[in-house]
Amino acid sequence: MVTIRRIVDDQLYVHFVTFSVDKRQKRLDHDHPKRILLGVLNDQMEKKSAKCPGFVSMPDHVHA
Repeated sequence: MVTIRRIVDDQLYVHFVTFSVDKRQKRLDHDHPKRILLGVLNDQMEKKSAKCPGFVSMPDHVHA
């Protein structure tokens, strides 16, 4: 079961986010899934006028 958490924060604070692939599968080892992930992250940052100075993509999770 997927739990969707939505938090809206209007304050200008630094946030650190970590998320993992379902069941820790190593899906991000491949180029195509990484490109999809980067596209979605970029779209969301533009939509929310957010800035992300860096992130780390691991085979089964991402730190941003």
